[in-house]
Amino acid sequence: MSAEVLQYKGVVAVCFGCGAEKNSVFGACISCSAKPKQEDEIVDSLVLSRFTSTELLLSQAVAERSPGLVIKAADRSVMRDVANALRDPQLRQLLSLPIESRRLTANTENSHSDRLERLVQFAHSEFPDGEYQSLESCLASVDQLSCWAKNEQLLLALRAESSTVSTGVLLETIEEIAQSSRETDEADLNRYVALFERDAQGLSQEDGRELWADYERSLVDRIVVSLERVSTENLISLFERLQISTDRRRDKQPLPLVKALMAVYQSHAIETLRTEGANAARLISAVRTSDSDEPGVGASLVRELEILLANWRKVATPLSGANADREVSGIRRELQHALEQLAEHLVVNQQDIRLSEQVSRLALELL
Repeated sequence: MSAEVLQYKGVVAVCFGCGAEKNSVFGACISCSAKPKQEDEIVDSLVLSRFTSTELLLSQAVAERSPGLVIKAADRSVMRDVANALRDPQLRQLLSLPIESRRLTANTENSHSDRLERLVQFAHSEFPDGEYQSLESCLASVDQLSCWAKNEQLLLALRAESSTVSTGVLLETIEEIAQSSRETDEADLNRYVALFERDAQGLSQEDGRELWADYERSLVDRIVVSLERVSTENLISLFERLQISTDRRRDKQPLPLVKALMAVYQSHAIETLRTEGANAARLISAVRTSDSDEPGVGASLVRELEILLANWRKVATPLSGANADREVSGIRRELQHALEQLAEHLVVNQQDIRLSEQVSRLALELL
């Protein structure tokens, strides 16, 4: 990895216009002032972000000022998933995109996407007119809204307040939505759909399952967009607490929606761990080659290494599952081995026992 690319590590998003680094996906670029407004610009901006692309690829795009580098590398299925997510009427409203009022034909009336769109719109019709409720108010209320209307109410408030509320409130919001999804069965869904279906015939069992799966995917997509505004530190804390909450369950199985969110976190976290592992290896190499006549240089590099490894442990903590364990364990073993070799080198080649002990401690903390 070149030094030019390394200086952009940690990039969150890339401008679709000029390829400069951005702090948020949908914000204006400080370099060229371009802001995604059209649907194709929003799709490109989501692809040019940590939601769908690796940190390394984004860093290379910024270093070369080439957004096309990421777009060309994007998996076509990812592009389709992003475009499909933007069909959700609630998400389009949040992004100020026009919501098409399509006249349904007999061929499309029963499609899952149309039913899902009408389900969300029907849920909104349950809201009290002109009344905005904060997240805390939504969580504390005992009103008679259906689970869909309550979810939509929570999602609206989450989008507005995600950057300011506490990690505890974020956690409670996600668990409330997840719990309502778990407690709602296909029969409940059929009864609710029958209220806004013209033919009022409900759904077959297979249709109900597919529509419910579409709805849960929609919830995950919209929560992920809302969490974009949460600080990295709070996001890590949130997923740590979600994992703890799952571990406390008697059956040890996460709720389906929480499991999906953990999968989103896992895919991005593992990429971060790989990148930070490579950065740690670079620092370890720099310590080994530092001049023993200038001990201050080695000590400074080890302090930088200590900070980097502390962040590595924070990102790794919420991860779970067999695949994640294998990935994390592999990176951890490589780092531990490199640190142990460095500790030995500092004693044998540089006679720096104090710094060697400090590096040995860093290796033990990775256990």
